[in-house]
Amino acid sequence: DAYYEKVAEVFNRVVEETQPNYSALQRPGVLRSKSELIRSMTMFMTQRLQNFNIVYSSAIKWAKYSSDYRKGINDVTKADVQKARSGFIHGVTAVLMGQAVYRLFRELADFIFRNPKDWWDEEKEGYTWEQFVKSTLHDYLGDLMGSVPIASHVYDFFNSLSRKSFDGVLTTFGIEQINDLSTDLWQIIKRWTEGNAATGKQLEDLMIDVSGLLGIPLRNVKKVYQGIEKYVEAAGEGKFWGHGEFDLTTNAGVVNYSMAGNMPQSEAFDMIRAGKREEYKETYPDKSAEEIEKTVNTTLRSAVTTTAHKRFMAAYDRSDYDEMLNVQAYMRESGFYDDVGLICRGWIEKADEVNTDITGAQHEKLTAASSAAGKLKDAIKVAATGGSYDGLEELTEDFFNDVLQKRREEYPKESSREAKKKAWESVRTKIRNELRDAYVDAYKAGDREYMREIERILRETGAFTYSKAREQTASWRESYDNEQKKKGE
Repeated sequence: DAYYEKVAEVFNRVVEETQPNYSALQRPGVLRSKSELIRSMTMFMTQRLQNFNIVYSSAIKWAKYSSDYRKGINDVTKADVQKARSGFIHGVTAVLMGQAVYRLFRELADFIFRNPKDWWDEEKEGYTWEQFVKSTLHDYLGDLMGSVPIASHVYDFFNSLSRKSFDGVLTTFGIEQINDLSTDLWQIIKRWTEGNAATGKQLEDLMIDVSGLLGIPLRNVKKVYQGIEKYVEAAGEGKFWGHGEFDLTTNAGVVNYSMAGNMPQSEAFDMIRAGKREEYKETYPDKSAEEIEKTVNTTLRSAVTTTAHKRFMAAYDRSDYDEMLNVQAYMRESGFYDDVGLICRGWIEKADEVNTDITGAQHEKLTAASSAAGKLKDAIKVAATGGSYDGLEELTEDFFNDVLQKRREEYPKESSREAKKKAWESVRTKIRNELRDAYVDAYKAGDREYMREIERILRETGAFTYSKAREQTASWRESYDNEQKKKGE
């Protein structure tokens, strides 16, 4: 019996340390919690939690044996302590190496998917080994933190402080999957209630959402296929290792690649138009060819504006006037703008007003009663045209305090709670008014990237939670759809 007990012990340890195991004995206790919240927060985390248990159990065993050996109890020998110490070192090494292999394969996957955005160095305007090592190390530390309950969220939080952006903090795979499923399902139901069949793209998205909840990696299979397909196309054109080749995965990336002088503008525009025409024909089967072309041009213009703004202001910050002139020339050649000089001067004025230190008479003017609203409005416009999010939340807070003070003066008998509630309603209304038209334009153009950008700005102001921002943008889409339906009647 002692022999078989020892064999079972060795077997369980080998299984635990070398392979995923979902049996009741191997599953971490937190995954058997009766709390729906805890189970949703730990969805698909079995192996990561097992990694933590390997290190934790070996550390506890080493500490216990060391304590017993010093006290001379439980017949613990020096050899037992050394064995426990070796087990701890082995466990830590196994987790470190396992996560390293996982991270390398993830970077390889980004390479295959043609999506290594984190390898881009904005200062050098290219992909560099330094940026690759930096981003990989950052992601590797995040992977290690993911093996410790709650630690990954804490790590993301403190990392967000340096980026001054909290986008993606405290989100989980399970919640995102359910949210995507409900959103895509609602879009299909809405089309059915209007007497229209679901589009092929909507059915595809729904199938991917369902497969994700069932644990089938259909989304990843699609990404691998698309990535390989793009490489084959690029190789056929002799551009497999071309400078900035990875930029050609997004509309803004194609424009940026062209604006940097690596591709003629006409070729870049033709590439974007061709891809968007096919996408919009499938997404909007009821639209005429003329409407599709108008939507395509709106998307293209948005990509040019976003990219031009970023490159122009980056050149302005470093006093690179040649580059500023090149960007203006590119914008004029596009034919999308009536007065390029006026647009660029507006960018400079807004950036100077929002981001520089202001003194003297200007300071007094901007700190007047109406300045809080004006500064918030300008900051939102800067963010919505591809600028920085810095200071958005602080400016929102300033505007809130300004509105609250005015309300208390106007309604002195109103309770503090009601005054704050009304003040926040005024703040949210102000933000909605500034962003609604931009979001609806992006929705009409089918520009999901810019739609997500507007939703992020809502969250960055601090006036909208993640769910409230989603609700607000959904309301804008529904309102626009209803307006179009009435026009059709």
